[in-house]
Amino acid sequence: MIQTERLLLRAWRDQDLAPFARINGDPEVLDPAYCGRGLATEPAAAVLKEGFGLLGLSRVISIIHKDNIASRRVAEKIGLRLWREAEHPRPDTGQPLPICVYATSR
Repeated sequence: MIQTERLLLRAWRDQDLAPFARINGDPEVLDPAYCGRGLATEPAAAVLKEGFGLLGLSRVISIIHKDNIASRRVAEKIGLRLWREAEHPRPDTGQPLPICVYATSR
């Protein structure tokens, strides 16, 4: 479990499915008023710190869809840099999916 000032990150539980579905069906979740508050950057930074600290990792990567500009920005904010662009097969169709691989080392 990882806790930040505003968030608690924990393992997925089966009982999370119904609330997760409700959140994803709520158009207000994507409201621009919630953008820019660090709700993605805060947990990403905490997970990175945990990876280098408790887990003792020497390198962390993030694989992001090439068109997901917001996630790419989060990766850059926490210190990851674009390492390479590639294609990865979609799990459902096998068609190529453009990805960016961001990375950082200790």
